[in-house]
Amino acid sequence: MTRLHFILAATLLLIPTSSLRADDTAIAAKARSDGGQVTVAIDGLGCPFCVFGLEKKLKKVTGVKAVTIELKTGIAVLALEPGVPVGTKETREALAEALKEAVKKAGFTAKKVTFNKG
Repeated sequence: MTRLHFILAATLLLIPTSSLRADDTAIAAKARSDGGQVTVAIDGLGCPFCVFGLEKKLKKVTGVKAVTIELKTGIAVLALEPGVPVGTKETREALAEALKEAVKKAGFTAKKVTFNKG
């Protein structure tokens, strides 16, 4: 870990993440009831700074409304925008590939993408 990574990670540890993620957590809970949720298992997360960077990349994927990542487990829960088509195998595969590519661009590996129903 470089000195910059250490400083940024230490700074992020001082920020109360519960207040920063309250909106994303509420959105993910609503998505769970609406059926618009995706779970991604990620390998290689090591610090809060990594989580922050990955969240930014995943939020840029078309159709993703909110992202919540648990550092300890390496699980990302994504709430999808209303109307995102995931009803067919082809659309789920296309979204899964876009999510895997975003994870790869952030420097990590997506082990598994799961589409959850409410």
